[in-house]
Amino acid sequence: TVNGTARSATVTGTTWRLSLLTTLAEGFYDVTARATDAVGNVGVDTTTNELEIDTTAPSAVTGIVFIPATDSILIQWTAVIAADLNGYRVYRSEVPFTNTGDASLVGSTGAAVTKFRDKTLVIGQTYYYAVVAYDTLSNVLTAVTSVGPTATR
Repeated sequence: TVNGTARSATVTGTTWRLSLLTTLAEGFYDVTARATDAVGNVGVDTTTNELEIDTTAPSAVTGIVFIPATDSILIQWTAVIAADLNGYRVYRSEVPFTNTGDASLVGSTGAAVTKFRDKTLVIGQTYYYAVVAYDTLSNVLTAVTSVGPTATR
């Protein structure tokens, strides 16, 4: 049961999957798991706040600044404030882009790091970048505004 409503689940090895007939709102839910083995023995596990539903991505990254060097570009940004922030991903393209799927992932950082040095550049090439924040459940904005152009020396 999830918050008192019976739900069905399947188990493969030690992993179980919960089948939801309706969409649950974001938040934490109490779960009671009841397992019955082949001979009819029943085991029950009741825990609170065991199931988290979170589909909200962290806010957009702002304050992106470029510091070019001879063979690299340092990208810095303003930290995103989110309790479940897990880190940042840096995307790059040779043309402006509005979706991370249209660019290459060139690096990532942890939540406490707000800079990335891109060393995989072609000297003299112009690049556009986007930095996105992602949370502990991998929610991330895919629609972005790329920033640039910036060129290596």
